[in-house]
Amino acid sequence: MEVFMLKHDFFKPPVARNAVFDHLKTGDLWSGKARYIDDWYAVEMVDDQTVIIGEPKSSQYNLSYLIIGKEEAILFDTGSGEHGPGTPSIRQVVQGFTDRPLRVVLSHFHYDHTGGVDAFDGVTMIDLPYLRAKVKRGTYRVSVWEHAGLKRPLLRVNGWVKPDGIIDLGGRTIQCVNTPGHTPEAITLIDHHRKYVFTGDFMYKHLGGILVFVPGSDHDEYIDSVERLAAKTADGYRYFGAHGLPEYDHAWLYEAGEELVKAKACKGGLPMSVSSVAPWIPLKVHGKGQLLIYFTPIYPARLCSLRVLMGLAFLTVCGALVILL
Repeated sequence: MEVFMLKHDFFKPPVARNAVFDHLKTGDLWSGKARYIDDWYAVEMVDDQTVIIGEPKSSQYNLSYLIIGKEEAILFDTGSGEHGPGTPSIRQVVQGFTDRPLRVVLSHFHYDHTGGVDAFDGVTMIDLPYLRAKVKRGTYRVSVWEHAGLKRPLLRVNGWVKPDGIIDLGGRTIQCVNTPGHTPEAITLIDHHRKYVFTGDFMYKHLGGILVFVPGSDHDEYIDSVERLAAKTADGYRYFGAHGLPEYDHAWLYEAGEELVKAKACKGGLPMSVSSVAPWIPLKVHGKGQLLIYFTPIYPARLCSLRVLMGLAFLTVCGALVILL
């Protein structure tokens, strides 16, 4: 039986709740090139056809990406949906940069990436057999498992792309790579000509950037996906994540892959702590500097399910009540 050794600072999260990365805090702009365009959204032009659309005040410091070609454009993720009434929708933000026909591609189905999806006509989905099988009359009902939130969207599917397939935007081609690990349907987009990689939640610089405790997470798949993505890209590519500090490099991807392997070797030897990313569940933490990897107390990660998470949450609440009473 595995015995968990709790550190004396178990109730102190490894990262402060409003910390995004390093000295970046909630509400701060991520770079000197970024600018607020209203009370909620901030943008940065990576180049004249690539726009970072950030939500620095959102609970997850969300980042979406507008990728523009000569004939079409891609919006990669639709934001958190947390903006208040009177604030323009992310669709209105996009219309301020391009009038080209728009494809919406979701990095995955979690609530903080599908918040604005209802403002669009449909989404292009990664062509995985289990996803196709769940589409009924052209729509896909995101499950609680996949959404990790309360308001599950009904996605209107208006296009499919095969894993490793190409979307031609006109003078600009984007490769769509299925990178499971964080979630099974996770997508990474690669612009090989510009050497841009858009990784969604699969990899980013925020609270460590690797969460392997959500339903559908799989440690082994994560390691495999990092290796495949590293092989498809190289030094000199620029990587853009979905939260926190937008840009990182090949070295960060490579280091994260190494730490995932080390974390797997540690298994039960990992310390436990609470975290602001899931304050109601005690998690295992593997860390190297600001690169933190979070796991469930149960190993391997594929055992993580909604039922397990609910059970852990229930036990945590019971334990807190026992201590208080």
